[in-house]
Amino acid sequence: MSNFGKFILAGLAFLLITGCNGNPDDLPGLLYIRVTHASPDTPVVSVEITGFISTMDSSLLGPLGTLTLPAVDYKQSSGLRPVRVGNTTVKIEAIIPDGNVVVADLSFAETEDINYEIMLIGKWGDPDFEALQFDNPRTNVPAGNFRVQIVHAAPDVGEDIIVYITTPGAALDSGQQIAFAGNTGQIEFPAGEYQIRIALASDAMTPVFDTNLGTPPEGVDLLIAAVTNTGAGSAPISVILLDGTGTPNERLDDGTPADVRFVHTLPDDPDTLDIIIENDDPPGTEIVSGLAFAAFTDYLNPALEPETYNFKFVDSATGTMEVINRDVTIEAGVAYTMIAAGLFANAPGGAVVDAVVDDNRRVATEAKFRLLHSSNAADAVDVYLAAQGDEISEDNRVLSGFTIQGNSGYGSIAAGPYELTVTQAGDTADVLIDAQPITLADGGIYTTILIDSAPGVLPLQLILMDDFAP
Repeated sequence: MSNFGKFILAGLAFLLITGCNGNPDDLPGLLYIRVTHASPDTPVVSVEITGFISTMDSSLLGPLGTLTLPAVDYKQSSGLRPVRVGNTTVKIEAIIPDGNVVVADLSFAETEDINYEIMLIGKWGDPDFEALQFDNPRTNVPAGNFRVQIVHAAPDVGEDIIVYITTPGAALDSGQQIAFAGNTGQIEFPAGEYQIRIALASDAMTPVFDTNLGTPPEGVDLLIAAVTNTGAGSAPISVILLDGTGTPNERLDDGTPADVRFVHTLPDDPDTLDIIIENDDPPGTEIVSGLAFAAFTDYLNPALEPETYNFKFVDSATGTMEVINRDVTIEAGVAYTMIAAGLFANAPGGAVVDAVVDDNRRVATEAKFRLLHSSNAADAVDVYLAAQGDEISEDNRVLSGFTIQGNSGYGSIAAGPYELTVTQAGDTADVLIDAQPITLADGGIYTTILIDSAPGVLPLQLILMDDFAP
C-alpha cells in the first residue's frame, strides 16, 4: 500500500443491524444509539461505542463489546446500535492529518427502550459546532401509518427553516418552523405518497428545497436531517433519511443538475477543441469553443440536466474533424471533470474521454489533494510529496507505479508548503517533474494532472486546477 493510501479514507463497510422500523421486538435491558455525521466541513470521524451487544437471540444477550467504526464521513451514520443500559460510552474522534481530535466523549446510563441520537452539527470551530443529543422512546408506529422527525442541521442557511410535508402538489398552507439544532418532534402520517418542501423563515412561501418522498413503508420510523448541500446545484439543502440501518438515503432537490468541466490533454493535433453535446433537445449544441491544449474550463453555467449526452470533441480549426465521440451518463448532484486524453494520431480509439468524479466538499482541517495521470510519454511513475527542501525518499513517496488514466483519489493532507516530484517508477534518478513547489491550505481542494509537454516528449508538465488556479 502506498503512503498516499494513508491519507485516503477508504469507504466504510458498516456492520448492519436490522432496523426497528417503528415496530421494536426488543429484549429487556437495552437502549439504542445512533451517531450521524451532519457537519459539512468536519473531517471523517471515527466512532467507538462501548457496551455494544454483538449478538442477540430470543433468550440471551450476546457479550458486551466495543464497536469501532473507523471512517464515518459527512452524511453517513452508524445506524441504530443496541447497547446495554449503564455500560455505554460513545467517543467520536475527528481524523486530522497532523493529529486527531476528540470531539465528543459521552457516557450513557439511562433507561432502556430509548433511541439516543448523537448528531455532529454546525461548522468546525464555530460556536454552534457540537455533538447534538436528543432521544425518542422506542414505540410502535400505529398500523397504517409511518413516522417522521426532521432535524435542522444546515448551518449555512443562517436562519430558521420552515418544513412542509404534504401530499404531492398540495398548497403550502402550514409548515413547522425549526431553529438550527431543533427538530419537529415525531409526527405520524397515514401511509401514502408525500412531498417534502423546505423554505427559509425569511421567505416562508418560497421553497429552497423540494423533493418527492415517495411512499414510505407502513410502520417505518424515519429520522430526516436537513443538511448543507455540498454537491452540485444551487439548492442550499439536501436531506438524509435514516431508517435505523447504517446506510442513509440522501435526497436532493428535484431540480438538482450535474456540474461538468473539461480539460484538453491531447498533445498532438488539434491545438484547440470545440465541444458539442447532443441529446433530444436541442441537438448539436456547442458548449465549449477553442479549448487549448493544457487548458481547462470552469464548470458549465448553466449546469447540465442529469441524463445521457453524446459529447463530440472536434477540431476548432475545421469545425468538422471529430476527435472524440462518446456517450456519457451524468447524475444529479455529481460534479465531473471530463479529460480529453490519449493521442489523436492513434485513431481510431486513440483519443478518449476520461470522466472523473469530483468531490467539492471543503474540510476545515485538511487540504484535499488529488493527482490524475494523463501522460502518454510516461507509463508507470512514482510520486513524492516532500516538505520543501527535503530529499525524496520512501517516507514521502505517496504513489508507486501510478499508470496512465490513474486517479489517486483525494488525499487528506496537512496544510503547508511542499515539493511535488515525479519519477519513473522504481528509479529516483529518472526525474520527470523536479521538485515542483506547491502550497496547500486547510479547506482547500487541489487537483493536479500529469501530461506530456509534446507527443512522446519528456520531461512532463502539470496542469494545476481548483485552488491551485488563479
